[in-house]
Amino acid sequence: SASVSGGTSPYSYQWYNDTSGSGVAISGATSSTYSTTATATGTFKYYVVVKDSATTPVSVTSSTGTYTVNPALSVSISPTSATYDSNQQTISITATPLGGTSPYSYQWYNDTSGTPVAISGATSQTYSATTSATGTFKYYVVVKDSATTPTSATSSTGTYTVNPQLSVSISPATASYDYGQTITLSASVSGGTSPYSYQWYNDTSGSGVA
Repeated sequence: SASVSGGTSPYSYQWYNDTSGSGVAISGATSSTYSTTATATGTFKYYVVVKDSATTPVSVTSSTGTYTVNPALSVSISPTSATYDSNQQTISITATPLGGTSPYSYQWYNDTSGTPVAISGATSQTYSATTSATGTFKYYVVVKDSATTPTSATSSTGTYTVNPQLSVSISPATASYDYGQTITLSASVSGGTSPYSYQWYNDTSGSGVA
């Protein structure tokens, strides 16, 4: 918008595009306000020439305004899925904003119930939650940028599974054999996240040896 003081009203206006360094009159841009849709990224420069209605009209040229158009704001999260055990492991999710105008602000949401709830205090780029219950949990983030007219972007929803704590028992726990017979032990695993890997140890000496 052009703000004019002094001179003799009414005023006439002509806006110029000075992005290339050579002011080019913009066809039809003859109002006190100039609007254009940002369809490309980069830095753009504009100024206006105002003429008054004195008997001998006078023209004045404004300073040149500089306007930066950044790529559209978007945000992703990582990881988008993960599996944890319930023995107080930590779910940690990081937001990565792209485009827009930094700095960014963040708000994380819990969408586990299907009705998103803003998580109080979860306003950092990374959200961490300690897993104290089992089940499937869903989170996403909304990022707002710092453009003159701020925009927001919402990430996809991440899904995080918390399984019961891993435990294992062996069978039989005690048994008697005769010399030359085969000792066969079986591991029974519950909780945790399959598939499992196994390493047996000989603890006869009291110092477990793989």
